Amino acid sequence: MLRPRGARWFEMLVAWDDLPRAVEALGQLRSVELETDGGAPLVTQVAPGLGERLTRFQEYARQYQAFWPPILMHAPLPREAFLPQVDHALEQLSGWVTEAGPLIRALRHTEGLLTDMAHYQGFVGAMARGELDFDRLRQPEGAVLQSALFALPPEAQLENDIPIDLLYRDVTDRNNRFLLVVGPRESVGHVKEEIGNVNGRTLEIPDWFQGRAADLVLTVEQKLQHGQQEIKRLKRQLERLGNHWRIAEAAGLLDYAAWLLQNLTGTPSVGPLAHITGWTDRQEVRSLNRMLASIGVRGLLRFAEPVPGHRIPMLLANPAWVKPFEILPGLMGTPDGDDCDPSLLVAILAPLFFGYMFGDVGQGAVLLGAGWLWREHQAGKLLIGGGVMAILFGFLFGSFFCLEGVFPPWWQHALARPLDVLAWPLGAGVIILLTSQGLSALQAHWQGQGHSWLAVHMGVTLIYAGLLALPFPAVRDPGLALIVVGLSWHLFGHEREHPSTSVGQWLKGLLLALSHLPETLLQWLVNTLSFSRIGAFALAHAGLSQAVVALADASGEAYLLVLVAGNLLILALEGLVVSVQTTRLILFEFFIRFFRGEGRPFRPMQLPPGGRVSWVKEGLTSDS
Repeated sequence: MLRPRGARWFEMLVAWDDLPRAVEALGQLRSVELETDGGAPLVTQVAPGLGERLTRFQEYARQYQAFWPPILMHAPLPREAFLPQVDHALEQLSGWVTEAGPLIRALRHTEGLLTDMAHYQGFVGAMARGELDFDRLRQPEGAVLQSALFALPPEAQLENDIPIDLLYRDVTDRNNRFLLVVGPRESVGHVKEEIGNVNGRTLEIPDWFQGRAADLVLTVEQKLQHGQQEIKRLKRQLERLGNHWRIAEAAGLLDYAAWLLQNLTGTPSVGPLAHITGWTDRQEVRSLNRMLASIGVRGLLRFAEPVPGHRIPMLLANPAWVKPFEILPGLMGTPDGDDCDPSLLVAILAPLFFGYMFGDVGQGAVLLGAGWLWREHQAGKLLIGGGVMAILFGFLFGSFFCLEGVFPPWWQHALARPLDVLAWPLGAGVIILLTSQGLSALQAHWQGQGHSWLAVHMGVTLIYAGLLALPFPAVRDPGLALIVVGLSWHLFGHEREHPSTSVGQWLKGLLLALSHLPETLLQWLVNTLSFSRIGAFALAHAGLSQAVVALADASGEAYLLVLVAGNLLILALEGLVVSVQTTRLILFEFFIRFFRGEGRPFRPMQLPPGGRVSWVKEGLTSDS
């Protein structure tokens, strides 16, 4: 479980006509990563010109996909009909574009008008109680004065004041702020520039703006309804066109062809067969061959020796409950074949850290419930572990929704003996750092460098253990002995790794070994002290809880309301802070001693976008 294993290289010979079905079935398993062994590109063997055709399709999709019906993904017919089908699908799209183009332009124009109309509705609604006569805003040809209407975000602030030679009205509705100005053209121009700087826009004052604003409310409403009906009519026409040209099927086939091209770019052929190669996380191939046969694929898959020069993807062999915690090592990379996968230890340590800092039965239950509701997501699974540990430490500290005294603590109230609360995380930190050294030694053993690790690192580890014993009189003498042994080990180990040929070289090596020692030990001690923050945050949590209870007591009849609000604040604020601290301790205090993250992750092939083909589902069901 600690050591990742490499994925297995496989090769498969499959009839060309069954290739799409085989690839999609393998993709649905999420157990296969395709990687070419250097064959000629598929596009030059089976479908010359396919790349250019799909580029044309992607351009159509970029411009018009928003107006297409949901894509119906489906595989193309046999190899001989592959390109003709692609060409036919492109002809369908081209025909649809020719007929749908005017409708789309009309639709976009009407949607723009509706957006303006919504602004007009807000403006006349805000001006409805005013007596302003819009007829007076009309500007005859060559008029010196100009009127303009602007819409801008409600919170927008103009950089400069409105020029004093302008008359203006500044009104707001629920979504926008409107500015109607009248005055010299030059001054109106200055306001227009400022409006643009705050993401506002200039609205045309339409010809039908006549009379008072109250008279326009009904007119605007009618125009809005007319525009909405027009949009519905245009969308119905587009829908009929889509059905006529069978756009869903055409786009689905082209989308599928693009997915095939992406995954099979390097697939070569062996006569009438395609040669698929790649990696799989499966340990045997019988189930894969049985599954492929059950869906009618004519082909055979077998394990083979990987092509020289290819990096082997690493697989992490963790149980299901540990899987969510792989995200933390994943932040620093993937462990290689000779590295330790710390996911199991992270799955134990991270909830413990979190629970110790967040010890409260009630708040832990809330986190557990939230995690359970959100369990389909990665964060929800992590929250479940943190919630369980928060409940456990809540019982140990005797805290329930900030209240102490609801039940007796199994250990002690956190603020009763704060030094104890600080000391335990320090002791745990020592064990965690020594564990990280053990993992480092294990990695060195796997890499065939165990003797070198012992020579270089064992002495420092002994000195560290001896320094930790010095503050305790009962073990001070053994601690001093460990320091002496560790120092000797370190010096002899350095000489073993860097043998000297002269006295001068020996002295130089000795000084070099001694010069690095203080810095290394200081880092160890600082890393150890960092774990005291777990206890510090536990005390901060207890102090904040007491403050919430004190505020609730002082609030009289609002006791319950203040208590609930305080707990919500703690859940939101400390939930974030404690999560960050937990991540920081794992990454920068624990991983730093051994984790390298230089392996290649296994990236299983994904399903084609937009759907799957029914036969695959049936085949997988029978296989499982």
